[in-house]
Amino acid sequence: MVKHPQKPTRTVAPTTLQHSQSRRVSRLDSVRYLIVRTLGLTKHRAIESTGIPVSAALELEGVVPDDDTKAELARRVRNSARQRGVDANINVARSGDGLQIVEWVLGLDRDTLEFFRLCVLRESAAPTKFYQYPIWQPILESMPLSFSLLLRRGKAHLTTEEFRFLRSFDDQLKLKVDESIGERPVVSLAPRAKENQVLTARFTAVLRVALFVISNLKEEE
Repeated sequence: MVKHPQKPTRTVAPTTLQHSQSRRVSRLDSVRYLIVRTLGLTKHRAIESTGIPVSAALELEGVVPDDDTKAELARRVRNSARQRGVDANINVARSGDGLQIVEWVLGLDRDTLEFFRLCVLRESAAPTKFYQYPIWQPILESMPLSFSLLLRRGKAHLTTEEFRFLRSFDDQLKLKVDESIGERPVVSLAPRAKENQVLTARFTAVLRVALFVISNLKEEE
């Protein structure tokens, strides 16, 4: 279970950082810093990678999750990411693909972000939360063209209306009906051009962390 930071932990909204630093720290810079830190980059290297001021980085440290949550967010299927996988996830987060993922998630409105986070992180929620399938439309319409979403839905929890709706998105969303899962879907982010399981795992790890980080920052605004 992914654990969100507890209220006693001091977290800082990007707008606060913008007023407290001599150089403006953008929301994008803040999120990218938190993503590479959550994926395993040291504080020093994360500061070098993103170029944010040390004082801003120190304020953001309150949003970095604990080690168990880091491992859960970056897991690949059933296995924790080994060091080589950790390094590869960080490299993807720092790449152009990683930037596209962050900008995409940052552009989602609050309700869309909440639904997407619940589905991708498979969080515990009322069953009705996962039946809001029309929300997939703004997610997919804003998704960069180089990506495709892989969505597995439990057979017992997929209505005819939802099935038809999800099938209408062609290459943007690939639906698989799975008898082995319950009401919570399984979501992966894949390259659209060709199947690549390793790259899909990397993209999905970055997406999971981005949703976690951005949701927690929005809660403080």
